[in-house]
Amino acid sequence: MKIERIMICTLCCLMMTACALSTKEKTPSSSGGTQDVFAFNEPHTSSQWEGKWSRPSSTDGAEMTISKRTPTSFSFLLQASSGANLGEVEGTATMKKEDVAVYSDKEGCELTFTFTNDQVDVSSTSLCSSYAGVGVSFSGAFNKGDLSIPESSLLTLGVFQTPEQDDNFQDVVGKDYPLFIERFQLKREENNLDPFPATVYVGTVRGLQGQMDAIVMTNDREQVWAAVIENEKIKYYTNVPSDQNKLPRTIDYWRTHFKSYPVVYKSK
Repeated sequence: MKIERIMICTLCCLMMTACALSTKEKTPSSSGGTQDVFAFNEPHTSSQWEGKWSRPSSTDGAEMTISKRTPTSFSFLLQASSGANLGEVEGTATMKKEDVAVYSDKEGCELTFTFTNDQVDVSSTSLCSSYAGVGVSFSGAFNKGDLSIPESSLLTLGVFQTPEQDDNFQDVVGKDYPLFIERFQLKREENNLDPFPATVYVGTVRGLQGQMDAIVMTNDREQVWAAVIENEKIKYYTNVPSDQNKLPRTIDYWRTHFKSYPVVYKSK
C-alpha cells in the first residue's frame, strides 16, 4: 500500500507540473468558430520570440519583428523582397504548441512560425503570394538580429566555376566588378552566336529588367567579353585586343533589348 501511495503521489505531481507549464484554451478564429490555443507560462519565452529577426540574402532578404508576446499569441510584421519586388504581412499569430504559432486570414494565407535551434522557421501557403510581388517569398529560416547581406561573387553565384576564372574577370572589369554581382540575381545560360568558343551567362534583377542587366562571355583561354547596364549606358569590357572597339555578335544581339542605350568601350 505504501508503494502504491508513492506512485499515485508521483503521478499527481507530474500531472500538476504539466498543467502548470501549459493550458489549452478556446479562442475565436479569423474564419469564424473557435480554435485550440496553446498557452505557455515559462517566463523566458517572450524574450526568445520577441525582437527583430532576419533572413539573410544578397537578393532575397526578409525581416520580421515579433512583439506583444502573450501566453497565447504574438504580433508580427514580416517584410520580404526579391530584387525590386516587395511583400508584407502583418497580424497576430496564435500559439498551437509550445514552439509553434500559426497566422491565418480570410484570404487563405497561412503562416506557420516554428521556434527551433535559436531560429524561427517560417512556412507560408501559396495564397500568401497575394501580399507580395512576383518571386517574393515569406518562407525561410530567420535569425535573431538585423538583416545582414552575405558577401557574394560571380563564383558563388555560379557564373564562374573556379576562383581563377573569377580573379581573371576582376582583372578585366576592375572596380566595376560589383555592378555585375548586383545584376546576377537571376541568371541563365544563353547560346553563343560567335565563331569562337565561349560560355555565355546573362543576368538581371527581378522587377528591374532593362535597367539592371549584364552579360558575361568567357572561355578556357581566359578570354573575356562582358557588358553591364548602368545609368542607361552599356559598359563593355574585353581582354581580347581585336575586340576592344567592337561588340561580339552575342553581346550585340543581347543589346537589341536596349538599343537606345549608347555603348561605352571601357577596354580601349
